Amino acid sequence: MLLESAARFLRSSGGTVRWAEMGELGWIGAALSEGNGGFGGRAADVLPICEAIGASGIAIPYFSSALLPAGLLAETPPFQARSEVLRNIVSGLTRFSVAHTEKNLNFAAEAPLTAAREANGVRLSGEKHRVWDAAEADMLIVSAGNAGRFGWYLVNARDSGVHIQPAHVDRDMGWATVRFSDSPAVEICCDEDAHHALDRGTGLAMIGVLAESVGCMGALFDITREWLVTRRQFGRPLAENQVLQHRLVDMFIALEESRSMLNLAVHLYDHGRTSGWRAALHAAKAHIANSARFVGQQAVHLHGAMGLTEEGFVGRAYRRLEVLGAVFGGADFHTWSYVAGSSGA
Repeated sequence: MLLESAARFLRSSGGTVRWAEMGELGWIGAALSEGNGGFGGRAADVLPICEAIGASGIAIPYFSSALLPAGLLAETPPFQARSEVLRNIVSGLTRFSVAHTEKNLNFAAEAPLTAAREANGVRLSGEKHRVWDAAEADMLIVSAGNAGRFGWYLVNARDSGVHIQPAHVDRDMGWATVRFSDSPAVEICCDEDAHHALDRGTGLAMIGVLAESVGCMGALFDITREWLVTRRQFGRPLAENQVLQHRLVDMFIALEESRSMLNLAVHLYDHGRTSGWRAALHAAKAHIANSARFVGQQAVHLHGAMGLTEEGFVGRAYRRLEVLGAVFGGADFHTWSYVAGSSGA
């Protein structure tokens, strides 16, 4: 029901979705448990929303501005104004962005940016790169190091000490470089709590990326199948060509394998008591990134010149799949992470 309602809303949106609308629809609250002010809290609760976004072809920053901040904050111990922050996330009235990456774009823990304690609080200084949706954010959740301790801090994005420089090279996923100059901040958590929050928050956001990819792949398969059935060449439908039938079957197999691996990763993330969900997520990310590229390429090829047009869904969807495949590290990174985890290295 959630998948159908999300799909209907996206079809009627005209390609534009306001952030407050997602709060009103309950999409942001689905990422948080009732104890944290939401009404979901499991990865399975956001799966249909992300699939519907992927199938729509609309580049909505749901995983980056909703799942990643919500997933991080849901795993932190109490801090100053925590309840108010969570309430603002769920309502959609305040938009959050996570400022973490500096050199390592796969979201591994690093914190050269420094946090200095003073009598009246904490001050941040340093620079963060590739911060998704920073230009639209009201608040920033920032990782920083303080005397060798890794921690998370809350910063007002409109503070005079925060300088946001948007990039203009990625129209599918807006990002910016953010510089902090003695910016006042509120400490959220440090040390093991901070690492745990990063681990689980990144995991939830990655599941959102994979679900969006699967939704997009499913839409590409349906459109390509319809194209082969209706498009005629030499007086016969293209679907009567056995070679094209086999390629369509290969697309279907890649889609269903991806869906199965995603479902396993979601189940282990929600119910696994050990770190086994990490290995399942690495495997799913590597497999789905490769499968998404295959499905996208086949859809473009089977559509011919129509698959390359900017006005058509196929070309835009393939570009989006390539972007999603690189988020949180590509197929090679997650393949090696899976191998390293399995061998205990």
